[in-house]
Amino acid sequence: MQVIRDAWFLTKMEYGGLRYKNLLSLLMIAYITLMSIPLTRGLLEIDKETSFAYFFIDIYFLTLVPILGFIFNKKSMNYHRDDSYTVSLAHMRTMPISFQVMMTSRIIQMILPLVVNGTIFFTVQYLFAERLFEGMTLAQYISYALVWLGYAVLMSAVYIYTELTRSGKVYLGVTIVLMVCTIAAALICWFAKVSIIVFTVEVAKQSPLLAPITMLAVSWLAIYISIISVRRKLKTRDLM
Repeated sequence: MQVIRDAWFLTKMEYGGLRYKNLLSLLMIAYITLMSIPLTRGLLEIDKETSFAYFFIDIYFLTLVPILGFIFNKKSMNYHRDDSYTVSLAHMRTMPISFQVMMTSRIIQMILPLVVNGTIFFTVQYLFAERLFEGMTLAQYISYALVWLGYAVLMSAVYIYTELTRSGKVYLGVTIVLMVCTIAAALICWFAKVSIIVFTVEVAKQSPLLAPITMLAVSWLAIYISIISVRRKLKTRDLM
């Protein structure tokens, strides 16, 4: 419990003083959410009409859903120029903060925005993309949302590892590589006449319990592996 208390205190130090600056995050999430409405609202089932729109919506979700787990502030916006993640880590290393507290705080900093932003994003989707989710029960839609949130956690494992073990420029490079891989995956699926978003809708309909449990288990395993890897790397990483 002491670790949780200390981690929560560290989290409040990180975000508690932002106040009006949190408005940037809310505006960004609002923009991402509103832009997704016209993309998903008119989609038909993939076997009825193959459209290039599927390619764009798959890229949109694969790229932007992981962003739901971030707070947009000066540190996250200028990391590539100021190497702010490394500077913050070096600052924490000068204080009596254990690795467990630091990583627990980082996980909390991922979960909080993911819950808030994810709730906003998927609630709006449910209300306005009725054609895509036609025939889904509320339980099935929650399953669908959890599958995508599990994907966000999975991607966060990569970002957390890179954030704590590499420089800001490397972090930017990894981000670009992941975006290229995302575009490639969406393009391959489109050529194969498969939509990732429609596939996740169908999986949620058929396996409303198994699908999210599997995805969340895989994602949290990735987080665990990331934490172990970060611990090993920080023992030798030069923060100067």
